[in-house]
Amino acid sequence: MRKTLFSLFTNIIGKFFYLITVLLLISFVVSNQKTVSITMWPFPFKIEVLLFLLVLVVFLIGFICGYIYKYLKNKVGNEKS
Repeated sequence: MRKTLFSLFTNIIGKFFYLITVLLLISFVVSNQKTVSITMWPFPFKIEVLLFLLVLVVFLIGFICGYIYKYLKNKVGNEKS
């Protein structure tokens, strides 16, 4: 009974966290609809992109790199043991 109650409580907390995260992301997207220009110094081209899209893609790339780093670190650590 106690384990089920704790599981239900953590499930509700998790859903509340996801709801807050989604609301913050929606607010961020609605507030940042401007376009920005991206240029890279040695290259002559310029890219126009929406600000919220740029920020979300950069965060996504960061999360993916962190996940790959953690995966490789755990894999190398397991092979040494």
